[in-house]
Amino acid sequence: MFDFTPDPTDAQETASPRILALGLIARSSARLRLGASRLGGDAGMALICALSDMIIDATVDPLHWPIDEAIALLRQPAPSRDAQVDRLVGQLERIRERIGSAPDARAV
Repeated sequence: MFDFTPDPTDAQETASPRILALGLIARSSARLRLGASRLGGDAGMALICALSDMIIDATVDPLHWPIDEAIALLRQPAPSRDAQVDRLVGQLERIRERIGSAPDARAV
């Protein structure tokens, strides 16, 4: 059943940063929080919770999301960092690129 799940990267070229971020939160929220708490402790968990809350809140401009801080946290070298964390970092970087390439970030 799960072998035929559509690839979420197909829609990444046209999706707004908020849609991409909501997809990331929906698919990988638990893994994102676990990785952040292992790498950054309570502060890491708080950062990811704040990022998630900002993504969900439509009144927060994507330019104000702490994506750079989340990427820096998840890139820290540590024994608990794994391929899944690297995948999450890649997804956050794609979202950051879409925010930068949006014609009007307030409209996304």
